Amino acid sequence: MKKPIAQSLGMNGKKLAHQIFVRYIKSSGKRVDWNKIAEESFENFGKEGREPAIFGDVLSVLSNNSLFVVNMKIAQLNIQWETVVGNMIAQHSYVESYNDGVIIIRAQSNAWATNLEYMKDTLLKKIQEELNGLTVSKIIISGPKSSHFQENAKKRK
Repeated sequence: MKKPIAQSLGMNGKKLAHQIFVRYIKSSGKRVDWNKIAEESFENFGKEGREPAIFGDVLSVLSNNSLFVVNMKIAQLNIQWETVVGNMIAQHSYVESYNDGVIIIRAQSNAWATNLEYMKDTLLKKIQEELNGLTVSKIIISGPKSSHFQENAKKRK
């Protein structure tokens, strides 16, 4: 049988309970009154120094974020995928991910993956032309995962 926690810590049981519950009691007084905050916000709306940021400023901050730019470039590549690889191949493949200059392309079958392997150098050049500003040093072609391809194929239609 295990000893009570107070004994294993070498403390008096009443003092241990007191120490634990004093923390809860102190933190309960620090609760945020959201109604009060909402009321103050409503009253201060439109006052000096409370103007919303200009939308263009927000967009410029987002566009300077490198992760945002990379994701936008990959989305752009997925949108232009048919023009990059052609209609037939685009129906049987998609760009799965991008990480540190490496693009992973997923094919519907191993046959389509082999076809893309033969086109890898041409694809690399074309992707570098289409996605100016995104560093692509390597392309990895991968065959299908179990039902993963069908889910993404449904999203593309």
